[in-house]
Amino acid sequence: MLQQYLQLEQLRFENKFDFIIKLNEGLNQLLEIPSMLIYPYVEAALYQGVLLKKEGRGEIQIRFEQDNHYLLVTVMDNGEGKDAASNFLAKRDGKEFNNTINTALQHIDLLNYRQSQKVSVEQHNIYNETTIVGTKVILNIPLSIETLKQV
Repeated sequence: MLQQYLQLEQLRFENKFDFIIKLNEGLNQLLEIPSMLIYPYVEAALYQGVLLKKEGRGEIQIRFEQDNHYLLVTVMDNGEGKDAASNFLAKRDGKEFNNTINTALQHIDLLNYRQSQKVSVEQHNIYNETTIVGTKVILNIPLSIETLKQV
């Protein structure tokens, strides 16, 4: 579903960006992940990242890998960084994007309720020496969480 969403957005924005979705070897491809857990961060990478680029072609990379008892989902873009996105949203009524991320965080809180292993999210700017060259979001999702099922 994620691939179809990005393909539609590519058409909508006249191929202004590329995307790559990587699944590490050995990762169970039949694993179901709550859809609204990853989508908001991919949407942010698109609208607050690559589509704000002043120069060059946008790129979004999404990587799924297993690390011990966690599924790691990494979403990276080569936009202007999370600070530029915040400045952009401050200049306009960016409530729809903030609401999407806030909803995702509330979803994570619900998933974490009474769980010993918790879902967590990290967000960082990506630097090339001293220049910001993108944003990286890492979701750590415990494989033991009840909403992750194998089909």
